[in-house]
Amino acid sequence: MKIPAPEPYTYVDYQCSFKSIIHPILQLGEEVEGIELGTATGESFFTILHNCPNVKRLYGLDEFKPYVDLLTHDGSPCHLFDEKKIDMIKMNFYHNFKYSNVGDRGVFAEASADEALETFQDETLDFVLHDCGINYDSAKNEIESWYRVLKPGGIYAGHDWNGHFIKKAVQEFREENGITSPMTTFDNVWMWYK
Repeated sequence: MKIPAPEPYTYVDYQCSFKSIIHPILQLGEEVEGIELGTATGESFFTILHNCPNVKRLYGLDEFKPYVDLLTHDGSPCHLFDEKKIDMIKMNFYHNFKYSNVGDRGVFAEASADEALETFQDETLDFVLHDCGINYDSAKNEIESWYRVLKPGGIYAGHDWNGHFIKKAVQEFREENGITSPMTTFDNVWMWYK
């Protein structure tokens, strides 16, 4: 008996954190390219690829290294991701990538946001999605560094709006750079057009 090929995963109706950004990405036009900084298991990465046929290429990156995430107002750790948890996240990402049936449009690198930044020229991407800053300094650095890669009219967005340090980094960046484009915050996602 021949074993049939496995059915690919579908993320069309998946409830991921970046689902609120699907419609804005669809409005960017055809043949768009973007990046997600911090993919974890890939739920938002694959949700975007499955729901946005206009995305020609979606780059993703994650270091898959242990970290402490979402520091609270008093500085105490909220989420701890040790090596064992990170190994599971990494394994799940590659499994999902293999069986999502969108690998021809997705490009992934195990790299830090700083390392990956060197491979992109200014104003070349239609959207940038942040989901890897784990403290104020790294979030502020990523936001400041990656804004130059976004085309005018593109979407600049991120996750973890409920994190105090993310709000502070985003608000300071907008103030320091005189950004007056309206910003929305839905489903823990922040977003504006450049």
